[in-house]
Amino acid sequence: MRVLSSTGAHGSLAIHPGAWHHSSVTTLVIGPTTLRDTDDGRVRASSVIAGLDEPLELWVDLHPSLRDAVPDRADPWLPATALLASRLGATVRAESPVTAPLVRSARGVTQLLSEWFPAEMSRVDVSATTAGRVAPWRRHPGSSAMCFTGGVDSFYSLLRAQDSPDYLVNVSGLDVTSRWPEIEKATRLRLLRVATDFDARLVTLRSNVRTVMLDHGLRWGDHAHGSVLAGFGHLLSGRLGTFMIPATHSKASVQPWGSHPRLDPQWSSDALRVVHHGFEASRVDKTAAIARDPRAVDSLRVCLRHNSDENCGECSKCLRTMATLAFLGELDSTNRFPTDLTPSLFEPITVSKQQDLNHLIAARDLGLRTQRRPDIVEALDGVIARSEAQIHAASP
Repeated sequence: MRVLSSTGAHGSLAIHPGAWHHSSVTTLVIGPTTLRDTDDGRVRASSVIAGLDEPLELWVDLHPSLRDAVPDRADPWLPATALLASRLGATVRAESPVTAPLVRSARGVTQLLSEWFPAEMSRVDVSATTAGRVAPWRRHPGSSAMCFTGGVDSFYSLLRAQDSPDYLVNVSGLDVTSRWPEIEKATRLRLLRVATDFDARLVTLRSNVRTVMLDHGLRWGDHAHGSVLAGFGHLLSGRLGTFMIPATHSKASVQPWGSHPRLDPQWSSDALRVVHHGFEASRVDKTAAIARDPRAVDSLRVCLRHNSDENCGECSKCLRTMATLAFLGELDSTNRFPTDLTPSLFEPITVSKQQDLNHLIAARDLGLRTQRRPDIVEALDGVIARSEAQIHAASP
């Protein structure tokens, strides 16, 4: 083993004036990975991050059968810790070995984030003892996994992956909160049905990492999304060779975002290949592919509300998806949405983000092309006009 540092000629960067930060944070230290049994029969993998005002534990609960998948390296905790350090203007040091490419990855990812969000994020330097290189014949072997929520992006990637994933990985604490065990159970049953239909194994994890990111001034979408998911892949790297993260945006609508074709693959290592998947397709294209497969459309969940595993049929994402399915002539083929699609449902809807507005415009344009449901096209025109005015008013 040897000590490798990503520190360059410029050294570490100071805290940006507008950044959220603890007092006098200079270095975050990733502690060793520990495994312990939980009261509910799972295994908790965790690492204590030192250097903040108080030690911070990052943890992930997993099934006992996956205990041997967890590496004794700091790889699973480095992506999240690098993001925290980037937000705080700190450096990172790992007490356990790190797969060599990930030291460079942390610097490359945070450099990219600092270019996208210069007032909030800084480039991070990492110092760690590096694990021995994985033998060429052992790199990226065997099994593959995909992050899977049962939404449009993940279903499209499941349908279009060149090699079907062996594992579907769902993390409670990201889209579904573990504070509602009945919802967590309903989600697991729905995704278990999907995994069975696609001849895959469902892996359900539970974690506090998203909460930690939000508590420390990071935004899930803009900053943290892809890096945190890559960390879950590295947590399971004893079983995996490839870890797929479904793309949020397409080539036509790419923008700075926490999961991105320039970002996610940087977290690849000798032990695990991280793939940003489905970047070629628009949201409309993805929905069309899902509509043609009953296994997908009958288990689709897109809802913004987190207090149920069902689709509410009233939020902007539900209505956008319902409109797209209606324009494709496929809405009546699924019972996943509880309400009839009427123009009045769109009257209270306004979106405040450009990416959401772009999706609405794409759905409206599909309706213009197919000439189905002109009443819904008109309703979408109203949502688009209100949203454009709101976004314009909020612009500096």
